[in-house]
Amino acid sequence: MGSFNSQYGNYYNTLSKKNYGQNRLSYNGQSSFQQPFFTKKKLLRTFEIQLIGTLVLFLVAFTCKIYVNPQTKAVYTYSKSIVNQNFDYKSAMIYLKEINVNSLIASVKSGNITDIQSKVINWIDILKTKFTGGKTTRENISHNFILPVSGKLIQSYGSIKDNNKNLVKFRKGINIYSTLNSDVKASYDGFIKEIGEDKSLGKYLVIDHGSGIETKYAHMDSLKVKKGDKVIKGQIIGRAGSTEDRKNSSLYFELTYMGEELNPQEYLNI
Repeated sequence: MGSFNSQYGNYYNTLSKKNYGQNRLSYNGQSSFQQPFFTKKKLLRTFEIQLIGTLVLFLVAFTCKIYVNPQTKAVYTYSKSIVNQNFDYKSAMIYLKEINVNSLIASVKSGNITDIQSKVINWIDILKTKFTGGKTTRENISHNFILPVSGKLIQSYGSIKDNNKNLVKFRKGINIYSTLNSDVKASYDGFIKEIGEDKSLGKYLVIDHGSGIETKYAHMDSLKVKKGDKVIKGQIIGRAGSTEDRKNSSLYFELTYMGEELNPQEYLNI
């Protein structure tokens, strides 16, 4: 019936809203082109739904373990086969008590939506590992994933000012300097989920690595794979290039987990 991680990933993918574009916030009193997808109210509501759904899944297995009869034993055996490991309830409950709720409240009050998203994703991820064992997503990426090119970081993840348009934009990934036509490698094993081309990204592709983790590679000069292809860590997937609005050759790289952008600088050695 598939692993717990894949079911966990599918559950969160139904809740995440992809393809909502780059948020453009008002700057110096000027109106914005697009409202941020996550408002405080919507974000807290989404977190509430996700947390309830997650806890319900764990509560079913927990109940079956306490109240033993032929029916609950069968359910528990099935749940255990999905999870593939015994739940560590004591460890999970200790972690729940240690969650710094005040830091989340502070982020809400300050309007730092990106910080809230990061905290929520990290809490849920750590809580999941307390129940299922194994590595957190941060540990998995840090230990197994590689940078697609070797080069200097020229643009960081996060907010940037566009003085020409009087706006503050949010960059969802990073730009790494690379010579024209240099090899671009897959960060880790997976399959090619999407291939496309547009004015801002140029040629790009997306690799699905499983467990809700995806990487995007853009500003490509050429692609060596097609949609649906399986790739392995370090495999050459294309050549670095540039776009119309970028004179210098570079690779744009995004890292996402459950549909939410992560800061690659916090996960990979850049």
